[in-house]
Amino acid sequence: MGAPAAEQSWLGLLAQVKGGGLEAYWRDSESLRCVGGNGSLARRLAEGIGEGRIRLSLPAVSVEQRERDLLVTLRDRTRIECDRVIVAVAPSVLGRIDFRPALPDVLGRAGMGRVVKFLAALSGPFWLDSGRSPNFASDGPVGVTWHGTSGQGGGAAGLVAFSGGRGADSCRAFGAAERVRRYLAALAPAYPGLNDAFTESLFMDWPADPWTQGGYSCAAPGEMARIGSAWRDGAGGVVFAGEHTCPAFQGYMEGALRSGRAAAAQVAAATGLGARRGG
Repeated sequence: MGAPAAEQSWLGLLAQVKGGGLEAYWRDSESLRCVGGNGSLARRLAEGIGEGRIRLSLPAVSVEQRERDLLVTLRDRTRIECDRVIVAVAPSVLGRIDFRPALPDVLGRAGMGRVVKFLAALSGPFWLDSGRSPNFASDGPVGVTWHGTSGQGGGAAGLVAFSGGRGADSCRAFGAAERVRRYLAALAPAYPGLNDAFTESLFMDWPADPWTQGGYSCAAPGEMARIGSAWRDGAGGVVFAGEHTCPAFQGYMEGALRSGRAAAAQVAAATGLGARRGG
């Protein structure tokens, strides 16, 4: 998880178990894979929107709600007039946008987990040679591992080493020059042959990413009741989306996708878009 148990909302955790179908949560969560990796889903969504309509590395700096519409100003001073605005940024960076009028303060204080991943590229699934599993759990700096390229075919393989909370803090403290050595040393006792199979790696430091400044949402004690339905209700013409707005699947791609559908339906209902297009 993205924070120690004492720093998490137990109500939030129960909401996830309920959202995942109670017993099915333990059986079915993270059981499906995207052909070509998760990135293929983002690429297909971009194709549907039209890549020429997507502006990368150009954040909004302000959202002003006016009498009849909303005015969004981008970092390059481009101004866009809108009927509604869907805001899908992480709570940790919400304060970088100047909303007028201001959003409820509680939204900017929603909890975010501290998460890092060490993505190890391998010559193949070496663990099969010793009859081992790619799934590993520990109370050390590396919390869990899994086969990141399961079901993708091909001879090479990928192993994901995940750390959250204090474990992420420890792994983030590894110097860049020693990071690979420290990770391989932490995993080697459970995985004989790892060093020989290892080819290269990528370190994902989500708290250091300027667009997220955290891993994924991780509600703090009391937060679920404090925020209540604020994400779902929106703020005037501002509609919210993102995994943090979906209590049933916080922290998961499923939560992000469900929130996107809900936001689209909310905008369509408010603007009559669905009726104009025939439902």
